Amino acid sequence: MEKVIASLVNFIIKNSDDEIKNQEILKYGLELLILKTFFVSILLIIGILSGNILESIVFTVSFSQIRSISGGYHAKSRLSCLIISVLLFIVAILLLKIQTQCKWLFWGIAGISFILSIFLFIVSPIDTENKRLDEAEYQFFRKKAHFTLAIEIIIACIFLLIGLKSMSFMILIGLIEAAFLVSLEFLKRCFSNEKV
Repeated sequence: MEKVIASLVNFIIKNSDDEIKNQEILKYGLELLILKTFFVSILLIIGILSGNILESIVFTVSFSQIRSISGGYHAKSRLSCLIISVLLFIVAILLLKIQTQCKWLFWGIAGISFILSIFLFIVSPIDTENKRLDEAEYQFFRKKAHFTLAIEIIIACIFLLIGLKSMSFMILIGLIEAAFLVSLEFLKRCFSNEKV
C-alpha cells in the first residue's frame, strides 16, 4: 500500500498547478481515504451478502457517530483499526441474525445498552495517548457526546415503536460496542493510575 500511496502522491504533485507544501499531509489524507473506502466497501459487501444492507448502514452511521465523539481505545496501526472495526461489524451482524431466532435477546441487549449508555454519559469523552483533549475540547465533546447519545437512544426507541426492531437493535449494538471501546481505555487508565 505504501507504494500505491507514494505513486499517487507523486502523480498529484506532478499534475498539480499549485505547489504542494506538505507531502506528508497529502500522503496521510490519501491513506485515510483508501482505508475508509476499503472499509465501507467491506461493510457494504457483508451487508449485501447477509441480506442486511439497511441494518448495516444504520449500525455504521450510529456507531461511527458516538464512537468519534466518545473516544476510547484506538488501535496502534490503521490496519489493526480496520481489522477491529470489521470484527465489531461482523459481531453486530451475527447478533442481529441470532436475535431473529432468539426473541429475548433484543430485550437483553436493550438492558445492557441502557446500563452502558449511563456509563457513556458519565465517562465520555475519554481521550487517548494519541489525542489528548484540553479542558475546552473536553467540555465541547462532552456536550456533543451527551447530545448524540440522547439522539441515538430516541431514534432506537422510534424505530422500535414503528416496528423496525432490527434497526433499533443495530443502534443498541453500536452503543454497546462504543461503550466497550471506551471502557477499555477507562480501565487502562485506572490500572496505570492515569487521570480518568
